[in-house]
Amino acid sequence: MRKITRFQVAESALVAYGEDLEGEFSQEREQIKAYLVTELLDQLKYPMGAIQVNQLVGIKEHGFLLADVMAENRRYQPFLLCKVEVLNRYYERKGLALQDLYAQALGMNSKNSLQWLAYYTRWYEQGNVKKRYVVIDYLSFPTLALWQEAGSLARSSLPSYPRV
Repeated sequence: MRKITRFQVAESALVAYGEDLEGEFSQEREQIKAYLVTELLDQLKYPMGAIQVNQLVGIKEHGFLLADVMAENRRYQPFLLCKVEVLNRYYERKGLALQDLYAQALGMNSKNSLQWLAYYTRWYEQGNVKKRYVVIDYLSFPTLALWQEAGSLARSSLPSYPRV
């Protein structure tokens, strides 16, 4: 018999990894990943089995990069690829983050199922949750250059889980 382990991350819960709650930015990035997963599960109704965290993705001719959060469609093919960053570094690393997302997408999109690339951060300001997204339609803009030439068009929210 297979044992199924379930986990739940509540929006109001403190998400901690390891013993050091006051860790460096890597710790904060892990918390942002956890909140992103929570948003996908609770608000956008993604099934738990569709989300993978810290997935190694092969990059053509360059080895592997770590995908922060990846969601699969109902056929278990990559649908959404996300990179997270802390607010302090979000803008300075945006260019490199988008290059990484496109490199990962190129390496994993053999079935043309990947539709969305997302760069994400969140923080609290005066007790309110603030979020920043760049969500790119990868099917419309399969290269970073095409996306930039089109005026860097991006959604302001994460996509819903695909029905088909």
